[in-house]
Amino acid sequence: KPPHPSFIGNRPSWTKRGNAMSDWQPRRYKNYAWIVADPELLGGKLAIRGTRLSVELILECLSNDMKLSDINDAFHYSLTHAALSEVMLVASETRAQS
Repeated sequence: KPPHPSFIGNRPSWTKRGNAMSDWQPRRYKNYAWIVADPELLGGKLAIRGTRLSVELILECLSNDMKLSDINDAFHYSLTHAALSEVMLVASETRAQS
């Protein structure tokens, strides 16, 4: 039996402002095309658009000696080269700020 959706107010949690979740788009992070930061996705952590993968997770994979090709393989090729490149740019940007 499929799980019953939880409810927020009078509507299922998979709807947002009366629209299906598929109509929802997370907020872009700065001017990045692939990096998003929205409180509705992973609690606002930086994430890769179109996935539920955080930038932090990808960076952790890299710190554990995974190659970009290994990471992409592990996540069923859901990451484009451009998305992975932006993860690296965000990492360098945030490191420079700290």
